[in-house]
Amino acid sequence: MDGAPGAVPTLAQALGPTLVPMVVTAVLAALLTTVLVLGTAALVVLKGGRRLMRRWTTRPAGETAMHLPLSLESTPWQDVLFAELRAETGDVPVRPMGSRRPALTLDLVDLVAAQLAEKPVPMDAHVDLSVELCPHVPRPLRMSLPVYISGMGYGVALSREAKLALALGSALAGSAVCSGEGAFLPEEPVLAHRWIYQVGRGAWTHTPDAVRRADMIEIHVGQGAEVAAPLTKPPGRLGEGVRKAMGLRDDEPAVIRSRLHWQGRTVELAELVRILRDLNPDVPVGVKLAASDVLEADLAVAVEAGVDFIAIDGEEAGTGNAPLGLSDAMGVSLLPALARADDWLRAQGVRARVALLASGGLRQPADFLKVMALGADAVGIGTVALIALAHRQFEAILPDPPSRLVSHGSELARGFNAVQGAHNLANFLESCRKGLQLLLRAVGRRSVKELTRADLSCRDRDLAESLGIRWNLAPADPHRLAVRHLRWAAVRTGEHLDALELRFGLLRSAAGARR
Repeated sequence: MDGAPGAVPTLAQALGPTLVPMVVTAVLAALLTTVLVLGTAALVVLKGGRRLMRRWTTRPAGETAMHLPLSLESTPWQDVLFAELRAETGDVPVRPMGSRRPALTLDLVDLVAAQLAEKPVPMDAHVDLSVELCPHVPRPLRMSLPVYISGMGYGVALSREAKLALALGSALAGSAVCSGEGAFLPEEPVLAHRWIYQVGRGAWTHTPDAVRRADMIEIHVGQGAEVAAPLTKPPGRLGEGVRKAMGLRDDEPAVIRSRLHWQGRTVELAELVRILRDLNPDVPVGVKLAASDVLEADLAVAVEAGVDFIAIDGEEAGTGNAPLGLSDAMGVSLLPALARADDWLRAQGVRARVALLASGGLRQPADFLKVMALGADAVGIGTVALIALAHRQFEAILPDPPSRLVSHGSELARGFNAVQGAHNLANFLESCRKGLQLLLRAVGRRSVKELTRADLSCRDRDLAESLGIRWNLAPADPHRLAVRHLRWAAVRTGEHLDALELRFGLLRSAAGARR
């Protein structure tokens, strides 16, 4: 009992009168110590900073620590890195995921909004995203949306699981997938909804059975990040399964030649087109080209060879690893290349027969609609599809780059879940479908086939002139806009030039009378 005679007081009772002052004193002492330490550190830093400032401002910059940041302004850090790699290996460095040099970005081009002069499409109205490529062949390529997966090869770039995930994910979305210039995976056309077989410059892509199974055949002449340069994949980077699929010996490198060939002999494009048509006469046969300054000359050769489609790959395109110089010193941006290709094909009177595909740096629905309005019938995606594949999986491999999760030969690729990746890609494409429908309604178009250059404007005057679209920093002339709409509508429907000029003349006369 408290207060009983002879009871021993507890520690709290004994210290009660002095406990609070002790705690307060301890806290104040800790705070004072912290302030003293921080203050001393600040004085040291300030004093050291003054010495550094005195040194930087009184000595030549080349003798101080400012030498490095100043040097990196004139010599970018990427160039320093690649110089170090050249000195270490004596070989040509490679750059992942395309070029660093600035391109003519799609952000300079805007879609024209429909409001009063042209009405937006109601929410309950159907918007058609389906495309039919090369309708003149017995089996045109049909997709429920105008976006397909560009070529990324098994063994030379991606793992087996990543390739199968691309095929399955694109099938779930009603799209198509291209094999790329890697080894043939028999499971890929089985999983794919539409399968594009790429006949490349490597001998292992010359597989008659694969050609017969294709829904479309793409002859790989060049691509944006590598153009048509000859390349070699060392045998050490090819697994046993890949070497077997390619028909290579254990010590034999995978050689991608600079010229087209078929089963051991060099061939011209026209001959290769005939060979492939003999093997699979019902499907479209076309060619993939890197956008270049001599694009029209390349187009002339392709059209003369009788191709059904031409895929233009802009310099913005990424690739697993491209030799330095190929990606940074060659190529043309997709925007002007696509407009030039569309103009040239129309001028030759073959645009209705030759489909035009576009790829290179396209990542979102607005990008897709912009290039389709410029003339593309469908668009290909690559890098952004791989990003979608790795969603919710690459966190486990950080700080390693996400690309290692889907790359062939990477130990980290063993942790990739192909089913999850396919689901991710299907979700991404479904999101793109909804985004395309939303944008089409806002532009006032009920189908991607209705898009024309009249649906675009540009923030850069020179680029606007080269693309044949309106510079949107100047007031719009309603009569000029009407003529533009009429012109592109007539061109899209293939109206004869004489009839087009007659309608132009009538419209101009009417406009003059109103004034």
